[in-house]
Amino acid sequence: MNVENLRTLQSMERIRSASDYDDFYVTNKAECEEQVKKAKDLLDKICKYLVAEDVL
Repeated sequence: MNVENLRTLQSMERIRSASDYDDFYVTNKAECEEQVKKAKDLLDKICKYLVAEDVL
């Protein structure tokens, strides 16, 4: 994993934690779409890595 991927994971974890534990967490469609894109991109990178390592 590179630094960019780790930062993406950290950002996603902070948002998930805030939405789970804060009394109120307000988001908008654009933020949700950005997080979905980041998750798909990261999942794609993970799948490519697993294929390259002959795991999948």
